Amino acid sequence: MFCDPQALIETKGLKTEAILCALFNAASKVGLGNKNPGPSMITLEEAEEMLMSRSGFYLEYEHGKRLKLDLTRAEESGINATQYDLYQGKGLARAAIDILRETGDPCHGKIIALQAISRENVERMTKPNPKAGQSEVTSFAEAMELRDRGTADEPDHEYQHYAAQTCTTLHL
Repeated sequence: MFCDPQALIETKGLKTEAILCALFNAASKVGLGNKNPGPSMITLEEAEEMLMSRSGFYLEYEHGKRLKLDLTRAEESGINATQYDLYQGKGLARAAIDILRETGDPCHGKIIALQAISRENVERMTKPNPKAGQSEVTSFAEAMELRDRGTADEPDHEYQHYAAQTCTTLHL
């Protein structure tokens, strides 16, 4: 499985149920998950019940939300949020964990506000491709829809590297 190094998040010292609660509350429902009548947010107690109702700490889909998280070693070291971020949005898991660390509240309004970013990303990931059957030559950064997150003081070297690479995209 591909692992984005930026999606490796240290969660040592945080309770597993608080991590789950924060990441669930930051996520939005995906595809047919929108038909799931489950909640859009959960409490810390509900996260604890969710974890206790299973034999392990791996979560696929919960109440229509694509989580794809292994929380087995979350309290001792960290999590790999590569699959979570794939649909919910790159860096969304880290943002939610940062807010959790800052506030101590997995139901904080800043975490709930991340659902808007998640919804935007889910819509982009699941919408039909109007360019199906076509090809185009662009930069790799443009093909991957990367954003330049650099500033005048601190350029985004990763983005600049990919922007300099040519890429032929075959739209499926």
